[in-house]
Amino acid sequence: MKLRQAMIGESIFDAASERVCERNRRPLPAPARAWRMLRITALFLLFALFTAGVTAFASVRRRERFMRWWAGTVLRALGVRLMCARSPAFGAGPALLVANHVSSIDPILISAIRPACFVAKAELGSGAWLRWLLAEAGTIFIDRRKRDDVLRALAAMLEAFDAGERVALFPEATICATAEPRPFNSALLQPGSDGVPLYFVALSLTHADGTPCPEADFPRGRSFSAGFWRLAGVRALVARVEVVGPVDFSGVNRKRIARCAHNAIHCALSGHAIPTAQRNQAQYPTG
Repeated sequence: MKLRQAMIGESIFDAASERVCERNRRPLPAPARAWRMLRITALFLLFALFTAGVTAFASVRRRERFMRWWAGTVLRALGVRLMCARSPAFGAGPALLVANHVSSIDPILISAIRPACFVAKAELGSGAWLRWLLAEAGTIFIDRRKRDDVLRALAAMLEAFDAGERVALFPEATICATAEPRPFNSALLQPGSDGVPLYFVALSLTHADGTPCPEADFPRGRSFSAGFWRLAGVRALVARVEVVGPVDFSGVNRKRIARCAHNAIHCALSGHAIPTAQRNQAQYPTG
């Protein structure tokens, strides 16, 4: 009798959970989506005012505090619940953040944890206002169609490191929302071999029930505002961020660094534990 009651109770719970998940997957009504977009637009205007008029006079600490607040507020406006599984204490000075690429708002996810300059494809800045906004935020653009543009991007990264900045990049070079990231491109990982501390950042962005969110990948050829309008229609999202580091890869071949970063992030996304005390690149498997 007790077993039967338990089975009935479990089936009722499963049915209720399925109804909640189904409701969360339904798009928001137009008025609620418009309200979200209004808040997001206001936040981007505030970001433009801050970067244009205050950044030059604000201290590094204040700029980082603003960026963390701004990014967290944008995520809340989008209905994204941010969960940080592991966030080590970032030391002072330059660092290279290597992350997998799961959505068009990945830079906002990372900025909510630790602001950084981002390396982005040149096509992202095709619009004049967007390119200006990203450039003011310290974005380093790279034209992937030009092989020699890698050297220019590396030079810009070195300037940022010399200024004590953190630089974040997505070596997959394209969005991939699966548990196993695409192979990492090693072209921009040379600073890790030259002694810049490395942090591995594992990102995931899903619906509240754990299913993938295709709306988070903004369609090519459409404006950023159209992408945000599409994403604003999602009721609830969960973003998970896990950071491992710092790791010292001084003198290590950049292709080995790419394999180690890929495997470490893959382990994190698959639920395998990665010790927080790792500091030596020899502790990371490469295949």
